[in-house]
Amino acid sequence: MSANDRDEGSAESSNETKKGSANSRRSDTNPTLRRRRRFFTRLNAFIAAIAIVVGIAVLILVLALIYRLGYIDRYVASQIKDDFSKYGIRAEIKNFHATLPPHAFKICTRSICNATST
Repeated sequence: MSANDRDEGSAESSNETKKGSANSRRSDTNPTLRRRRRFFTRLNAFIAAIAIVVGIAVLILVLALIYRLGYIDRYVASQIKDDFSKYGIRAEIKNFHATLPPHAFKICTRSICNATST
């Protein structure tokens, strides 16, 4: 490396340091620069809390609607039929209703018979 190359490199680096120090001086003396926005504020926490409450309310409403329309009853009845079919038993369920306590249900069957019989 020649002496001229070193001088040019040092001149460039000294120019960069001068620019950097000039920018830092400007930011210290210029009060109109935009400050960084805070994300964890009371307003944002309030909005997030409202969104969570609304989300939970919508979820409860959807689950209640699914339960009242009988989707859960049909699902449980199909699971019972599938389990019986694993053991070779065919079940024809006429009416099935599960109540909110999870271990109580009412079932009316047409017939439960061997899968090979008709």
